[in-house]
Amino acid sequence: MKNSYIVAFVSLLFSTNCKEHIEKEIQWNGEIVKGKIELMNGDTIFNDLIRTYDSGGNLVSLTNYVNGKKEGKSEFFFSNGIKSEETYFENDLKNGARKLYDSTGKLIESQSFYFGRPIGDLTIYNTTLDTFSLYKFSNFEGVELYSCFWNTNNRIVELGSFLLSTTEYYLIDDSLKISVFLYLVNPPHKRFRYELIYKNLLTNDVISVFKDSSGNGMFKEFIIDKPKENHIYLWKVDAYYPSENITVYDILTQKDARLILPSSRRG
Repeated sequence: MKNSYIVAFVSLLFSTNCKEHIEKEIQWNGEIVKGKIELMNGDTIFNDLIRTYDSGGNLVSLTNYVNGKKEGKSEFFFSNGIKSEETYFENDLKNGARKLYDSTGKLIESQSFYFGRPIGDLTIYNTTLDTFSLYKFSNFEGVELYSCFWNTNNRIVELGSFLLSTTEYYLIDDSLKISVFLYLVNPPHKRFRYELIYKNLLTNDVISVFKDSSGNGMFKEFIIDKPKENHIYLWKVDAYYPSENITVYDILTQKDARLILPSSRRG
């Protein structure tokens, strides 16, 4: 009798696992969809990797789902099998880089998203010259903060500012702190290295309180102490040019280097 229970349990477990991994094929918005598909309360729920094909049997997309919501990488394809788009999702919202390709597989556009909102980098590429033609960096409100492009004289023109930070006073455990928010501008032709230093004006001693580089996300937020008397915070920014392997140090003017103290308070 005991063995019968064990056999029944193993059979149930095996049949359950098989059921979970059985693929289905349905018609969906005029396309053929294959993968783990469930019907629940009249809704069609996708899970895991879902493959979509056109009427001719050509692969249209590969998309990962969790309980009907896009999660992770999604890829789309031309009829010739070349990838046309690569986009990352989190909880059904675009989050991360979206890349677009032409029918030969060359990258033509890259744009960053943060939970469905376009923010940060937008790069348009010139596939003929194998370089970028236009780069823009926008904030959370969609306002363009920095841009660069090639002009007719084959020179790169830069507009806006590459140092984009805001500050607010923040009350933590009855102590007034400063919250610093910094956008990390990431143009294709150079990288910015950001450092915030704390300087004693009487002794000229300095300590570093923050370091980061463009390419490590779209923004960073961190907390610092309110400066003491005769102390200030200063930005130090270096520009690194990968194609020439050259770094230009301290590109800020003395006026632009000083951290602007908060004019507002939260918390």
